[in-house]
Amino acid sequence: QNSKGITINHFNSNNEGGLAFVKLDEKTRLSKIVMLRDDYDYSSTVEWKREIEVDEYSPKFSKNDSGNYLAFLAKAEEEPSSEIFDLWLFNSPLDESVLSPKKIAGPIKTSRVDISFEDQNFDWHPTQSVIFYIKDTVFEDDSNPIHYYNVKTNLDKRLLTNTIRNKYLQIVGNKIVFTSMGKISDTERYARKAYVGDLVIYP
Repeated sequence: QNSKGITINHFNSNNEGGLAFVKLDEKTRLSKIVMLRDDYDYSSTVEWKREIEVDEYSPKFSKNDSGNYLAFLAKAEEEPSSEIFDLWLFNSPLDESVLSPKKIAGPIKTSRVDISFEDQNFDWHPTQSVIFYIKDTVFEDDSNPIHYYNVKTNLDKRLLTNTIRNKYLQIVGNKIVFTSMGKISDTERYARKAYVGDLVIYP
């Protein structure tokens, strides 16, 4: 991070001149997302009420609609001292006067190291207002399935991949790229494999 506390690994912009980044709050010592409607005008900073102060990371504007929605990760409010993160979204277009974020999914498969150095924990569909993420099911069956959430319909569905222990996810053009872990033949050793598939969904 630089002298002003901006975490360089976590900034994102849209086609309308909007900018979002993570900055260390000097009072709380927590990572906070700052969003500007105009990247040349700091006075255009968007303010919103946070009921609980927790670390926030990985702001990402939607890729369609000129980047009119913003999603991000925040530590689980129920366990702010843990490494459990939820996926949040500004549930109204960014050009509206009043903005309020809402939690749309969680816990999300990630870890502190991944959040600090990688932005492959969730991603937007290139032409639809749909977010892809990996659900953390460590307290269930540890399968970590890939899900997708439609912003406009509020529907959340599981993506059928026939893989388990998924981790890391990225949308590249009209392809989805992700990794999963499975056993090597009949041994007890595990290996991470990368998969690439056509981005076909039924939102």
